Amino acid sequence: MSIVYLVRHGQASFGRSDYDKLSPLGEEQARMTGAALAGCGVKPALLVTGSLQRQRVTGSRMWEEAGWEAPVDIDEGWNEYDHDAIVYTHKPAYTNQAVMQADLARRGNPRRAFQEMFVEATGRWTSGEHDDYDETFAQFADRIMLALGRVTSRLSSGQDAVVVSSGGPISWVASHLLTSSAKERAVSSEGAAGVSDASVAVWHNLSATTVNASVTKILVGRTLTALTVNDHSHLQGREGYVTYR
Repeated sequence: MSIVYLVRHGQASFGRSDYDKLSPLGEEQARMTGAALAGCGVKPALLVTGSLQRQRVTGSRMWEEAGWEAPVDIDEGWNEYDHDAIVYTHKPAYTNQAVMQADLARRGNPRRAFQEMFVEATGRWTSGEHDDYDETFAQFADRIMLALGRVTSRLSSGQDAVVVSSGGPISWVASHLLTSSAKERAVSSEGAAGVSDASVAVWHNLSATTVNASVTKILVGRTLTALTVNDHSHLQGREGYVTYR
């Protein structure tokens, strides 16, 4: 048996011009996660991050704090989906930021209006009824499971891996495993077994509530099993450290 620890990146710079940069809190969350895993005796044989800056820096801070020296791989397969593309495909006029800001302001509560619009946009994407995306939801799901397969294929029995990714990819792995049969959860390097209505419904809920620097723990045997999902107990007890964006 092996374990793959899926870690969401620390808090990024939501609302700023460069969202992909970790905030100071995000860097501290990453260090706390590295310390927590090392404190539990985790000694990974493989370290992986996506190629996004917030993922790579989270990984770097974790490795430093934990004292891990395993090889580090950068795998774009773990990158987050393109939020902007999802929004602009749903609302083409929003490619003009001034138009988007004015439209949201007219609704009285711009932050709430944006969230409601984003739920609509992701609902359209995940419905499978539209193919006007550079990456459909089914392609996204397949990309993530292929990335997971690349990790598990490199682990010998008893070896563990730590992967730093984002809320969307991690939520898909968990959603797929929580809603699939044992046959569909078999360890494979051939991608996803398919996208079901149940897995999409769970994905929507998980992706909206996955905590920054939380840990999802996957047991790797003949099948893949989600042991824990969105564990952020190492961040609790410190005011303001549990964040979602």
